[in-house]
Parts: sequence; structure tokens; C-alpha cells
Amino acid sequence: MKLLIAVAMAAEVLSGPYRAEVVRVIDGDTFVARVVIWPSLTSETAIRLRGIDTPERHGPDRDRAQAARRRLTELLASGEILLRDVGVDKYGNRFDASVSAAGQDVAEALRREGWGKANR
Repeated sequence: MKLLIAVAMAAEVLSGPYRAEVVRVIDGDTFVARVVIWPSLTSETAIRLRGIDTPERHGPDRDRAQAARRRLTELLASGEILLRDVGVDKYGNRFDASVSAAGQDVAEALRREGWGKANR
């Protein structure tokens, strides 16, 4: 994963698309994915959805955070996962990306349904 972050930092944004498989959902705007970065080469890494902030699971609105996590799980299970415009997040320790599932923008769907607020 450190190699991927170094490459992304050097390139600033990797346009993609990159196919991904969900390993687990962490919260309403972050999941761990196995990303296909080259034929027969994958990397498992945390991906933060670009453009949305959902309630934090350890914050004051835990019930809503859990509901947002469940909804993200459902959206990601709806079809093929593609990552686009992959970059290093503001913390520098994971990626952020525009994520689509079954052709639908996942962050936009969550915002539209009221599970989070737009960021950036």
C-alpha cells in the first residue's frame, strides 16, 4: 500500500477507472477494497468516498453513523465497483476516490438520501 500512496502522491490523481472488490465497510464514507491496479496485481487499501462526510461512528450521532454504514454496504453490493480520480486523502494515510457501484455515484446517492454532507 505504501508504494501505491507514493505513486498517487507523485501523480496527484490517478484517473482510473480501477475495478475494486469490497473487503469490508468501515463507516458511512470509508471502506477497504481490493483494487486491481494491473492485470493479476491487486492491492488492499482503505478508500474514502470523495465529496461526502457522514456521521462518525464514535461521534455523538452513533445511530445515524451505523445507518449510513449499512446504506453504504448496500450501495457497494449493488454491482461492479469502479474507482476514479484516486488521490491521497487529507490525512495522507489512505486514498480518496470517486466511487461508482453499478454505474451510480455512491457519494451522490448518500448525499441525496441525506446520509451525509458534501465536502470539498
